[in-house]
Amino acid sequence: MQDPLATMFTVPSDWNFSDPICGGIDFICWPTVAASSIQTYMPTSGGIPGWGKSLLVTTLKRGSLYRVPLSDDGKSVSGPIERYFQSENRFRDTAISPDWKTIYVATDNGGLAEKTGGGVVQSMQNPGSILAFTYTGEGSTADTTTTPSEPPNQDVTDTGGGATPVFTAEQNERGKTAYLSSCATCHGADLISAHYGPPLAGSFFAGKWGGRSVADLFAYAKKMPPSRPASLPDQTYADMVAHILATNGVAAGDKELPADPAALAAMTIPKAQ
Repeated sequence: MQDPLATMFTVPSDWNFSDPICGGIDFICWPTVAASSIQTYMPTSGGIPGWGKSLLVTTLKRGSLYRVPLSDDGKSVSGPIERYFQSENRFRDTAISPDWKTIYVATDNGGLAEKTGGGVVQSMQNPGSILAFTYTGEGSTADTTTTPSEPPNQDVTDTGGGATPVFTAEQNERGKTAYLSSCATCHGADLISAHYGPPLAGSFFAGKWGGRSVADLFAYAKKMPPSRPASLPDQTYADMVAHILATNGVAAGDKELPADPAALAAMTIPKAQ
């Protein structure tokens, strides 16, 4: 059978894979959709008109469901691929009701996805949910699409100024060792080449964290890894924060970065110049 996903988003050989709107997380802007599941849609009777003999593909990056129409023998793609249910979510999996008229979609708790209108979003619109989309008949031809509002950032604290963060070169090295062991798989060994988590260096980091308290970054670090939050000693998290700061251009000094949130709250991550 022809691979339907290979037909979805091919690009010319000279395609520019860097887009400033993605703020350094370029893979979100790549045409590939990060397909997460494929479900056959072949009702023996009833169902959604015009959808017979299709594949339903959920996607992570684009928070959408794609319908891939198939030929009569079901062995090749037939006709244009259609996109439905666009949202600021990561669609993980799907199921179909017995009458073939309701499509259930499971969403991720968090992650990175394409923002409505372009760019990147980290706060999911419907985190960890089961969404139900039910066909109830043909409506009007008017455009009734609504654009969801941008989810609020729940953990932003702009300190408006504060002391420069402190750490030593030795602490940076300890933090690098711990980071490579515990964080690099998701955030990239260089803190930029991320595949599953957001970059922790470069323009994206500067835009998200510049001007905020080091305590905020420490609290974020302690939520990691998502499967085992706060599973490392506080000092190890402080060491990794020191490594993140060093990678982003903060100079080492003669005092170690403490693991005390109150002391960290008095320090501010420098904004990009």
